[in-house]
Amino acid sequence: MKKFKRVMALCLALALVVACFAGCGSNVGMEAVGTVNEEMAAMLPKMELENKTVKFFTHLTEDQLANKDDQYGMDYGLDIFRNVYGGELEIDPIVNWGEYWNKVSAMYVADQMPDLIQGGYAEFANFLSQDLIQAVDPYMPGGFDTDLWKGVASILEDYDWKDKNYIIPYSAGPFALIYFNPKLFEQNGVDSPLDLWEEDNWTWTEFRRIAKEMTMDTDNNGDTDIYGVQVGNAIMEQIIPTTGTQLMTIENDSEIAWHWDDPRVADSANLWRDMFVTDKSVGGNFPSGTAAMSYFSAYNDNGMNAGWKAPFTDIFADGVVDFVPLPRYDSVDEHILTTRDQPGILASKSTNPEGAAAFMASMRLANSTEYYASQDGWKQRYYDWGWTDEQIDRAFFEFPELKTIGIVYHSWSGGNPFLPGFADLFKDKTFAQIRSENEPKLVKQSMEYYEVLKNL
Repeated sequence: MKKFKRVMALCLALALVVACFAGCGSNVGMEAVGTVNEEMAAMLPKMELENKTVKFFTHLTEDQLANKDDQYGMDYGLDIFRNVYGGELEIDPIVNWGEYWNKVSAMYVADQMPDLIQGGYAEFANFLSQDLIQAVDPYMPGGFDTDLWKGVASILEDYDWKDKNYIIPYSAGPFALIYFNPKLFEQNGVDSPLDLWEEDNWTWTEFRRIAKEMTMDTDNNGDTDIYGVQVGNAIMEQIIPTTGTQLMTIENDSEIAWHWDDPRVADSANLWRDMFVTDKSVGGNFPSGTAAMSYFSAYNDNGMNAGWKAPFTDIFADGVVDFVPLPRYDSVDEHILTTRDQPGILASKSTNPEGAAAFMASMRLANSTEYYASQDGWKQRYYDWGWTDEQIDRAFFEFPELKTIGIVYHSWSGGNPFLPGFADLFKDKTFAQIRSENEPKLVKQSMEYYEVLKNL
């Protein structure tokens, strides 16, 4: 099997990116569990911090911050930050999600900005257009062309603006995977997703075929007992890039281009319409055993709380769950997936931008394959969640290097047009109708941002 170089599996994307924001702050007890040797430390930029405290603004609740299940990702990054730079994090302040965006603007007006903002790619253009964030480049010695950043280079490029970097990803793993029940496939003599993946035949066509074959009325009462695949409405924005296109791109570093007319975008919608309406293979509930496969995002989706905790811990231990990347579009030779981490964003008016940059570098190292290979104890948490050695090695070291990209249109349009539209595919609406309802407002929003940012 080909060697893994960059990709992180679902748990990595969740545990080491989302959770990295959950275990910090002097008001929450933490243990530093990582270590950093000289070889690993040499990958970091050389910096002497005069101010060693980084103020970090987050929307996470106190309950989330106090949840040990969500803390281990930060443990490693914070340990590196402490040991190499002598740094520390200070939560300032903790608010709920409903207050989050207004609070950032209020702090800006009051000249009380933190150093580091928790944010996502979706807020990139919004934050930048309001001067709430600034480029990290002036504060990162050596820039972003070093070995430290090679694993996230493509994501850095997706979200730069006029050759400056405002969003700093810590990892570049796939946002979502397809999970499947290997026992169900074996019992019914159907090729499993892993079989097809290992044969380099994991395509849309094969995915649709096995989903249809695994849709069954097991007791012959006329009702479907097991569906081929359970999906959520976020799958549309994940499946489009597997075709080799995106809904929107930035051309020539600073020009917006929408691709609604690309037939591959329509193909992405029609795949699910055909599976639901024609094949009737979409439905069920994966953890309960009424779906043979499932798409799950990297966050707490469909009851998947605290990473691999309930309901996935028990079914992993029972050997009824495994995973593969999303299938590739048949006419594309490579797997192309999206990544959506919660990256570091440097606040405007930061009083310690150097410290924030050093912490970003520490978190990037903590999320690198090289760093995990140097740690003896990190596998234990996956054993505790029911993973096998083969699954751990495949997810972290044996997956091929996949091309990962950022969801650019999401950051420029302020939304996902397919969240409301996805359910309509399962009714009577066509892609053309969904497009007509969503295209004007998304293009309008992106062009408003563009008119502001092109003059920066």
